[in-house]
Amino acid sequence: MSKISKDSENGINEIIKFILEFYKKESINQDLETFTELILISKIVYNRLKMSKGIKSKDDKFIKLAKNKILTRIKDDEYYELVKNLLNDNDCLKNNSFN
Repeated sequence: MSKISKDSENGINEIIKFILEFYKKESINQDLETFTELILISKIVYNRLKMSKGIKSKDDKFIKLAKNKILTRIKDDEYYELVKNLLNDNDCLKNNSFN
């Protein structure tokens, strides 16, 4: 079973750092709620990274519930077509389609 490398962990930290710098540049309030969201993002990225390395981990029921809620509501989002086209244009999905 593979382990997550320090480079990968540093990559996750860089993602969060990028978001924080962007928030600062855009004058987005950095409060406890903001940091809670960033923790959620980092947990999702970390879990996805572990999955890609074949490392099994306990499902986080709160993350799973949040993702399911988002998936059920995404088609009603005003940006749905934009996101769908972006993913398809950049080959982000294995089957090259976002339905």
